[in-house]
Amino acid sequence: MTMPSYSRHVVIRTGRSDWASRIEDEESSVLGDVQEGKPRANLAKSLKELVGPGGRYYDPSRNFLITNSSLEPPTKAPHHTAIHVFPQNIYIPKLVNTPEDHELFVRQYLLGEGERRHLDARELIVQKNVENMRGEAQASKDDAPETGSDDRMSETDDRHQGRLKPSSAVRSQHIRFFKSDSPTILICGHNSRDSRCGILGPLLKKEFDSYISDQVYKTAAERMPNGQIRFHMTRNKSFVVDTALRGTKTALISHVGGHVWAGNVIIYLPHTYCLKSGERSPLAGKGIWYGRVEPRHVEGIVEQTIRQGCVIEELLRGVHNQPHQKLQNPIRRVSKARQFT
Repeated sequence: MTMPSYSRHVVIRTGRSDWASRIEDEESSVLGDVQEGKPRANLAKSLKELVGPGGRYYDPSRNFLITNSSLEPPTKAPHHTAIHVFPQNIYIPKLVNTPEDHELFVRQYLLGEGERRHLDARELIVQKNVENMRGEAQASKDDAPETGSDDRMSETDDRHQGRLKPSSAVRSQHIRFFKSDSPTILICGHNSRDSRCGILGPLLKKEFDSYISDQVYKTAAERMPNGQIRFHMTRNKSFVVDTALRGTKTALISHVGGHVWAGNVIIYLPHTYCLKSGERSPLAGKGIWYGRVEPRHVEGIVEQTIRQGCVIEELLRGVHNQPHQKLQNPIRRVSKARQFT
């Protein structure tokens, strides 16, 4: 499989799709986010610095996929960002853009429970050691106030706290989140990184939006006395025909790897997602990666993968499961994307 290895996929709502080639190089990733001439912090950059190589929470055995998306932030409040975490299907509508809150997010939603307990234990030990060193330094200062030991203690204290001890805000707060109960379709459309994705991405998004909208809402029709059918195009004449697809989000995202596979499409289904038949989808809680998707494949993807729970082998780059959980075996498979008429 050509899907990259990762444990969590963080998707940042930016309200735009014209990102720089490297999203961490931008001053601000959110459209129109300037308050009094000061741009909002770049969340993608901040998170990569925390969990990437050399970061405080870096673990070479665990990779995090961090991308921007064209999804609109739900609020224009200054200094806030909205984000999704997959495959957990967690939605955080309001994350404060400060280093403390970025670190809090990593600890609460990217690290496992065991990792958090381990870090808390290490930090308590470091805190106790720092307090002991402070006591020793104070005793030395009382005995020999001109030795300069207090300055050295201050430097040691700073080094220990900067490396391991989170701020008091990180310890005391909790970031509010919601669980998503509808599918999410992410399409690479990072034009500044690769023009193939920049061309195919918007075309695929338009096709997905059009087809899903047609399936969710069907226009009511009536047969006239002369045998002709008259369609009612007004909204109040429409009716819902597929509640499972209602609320489906589609978005362009930044680089996910594998431009040779453009168009790249990732489908995340909620843990409780059910098929059109009413049974729980065998792909619920998973991420399905497709490559070399063309507009002609869209109907087949919606019908065979989202509605029927099958992976399409001719397009498949991989299936991402919850960390430490095995895939159900066997997964339903079809060889080709059916093209509906």
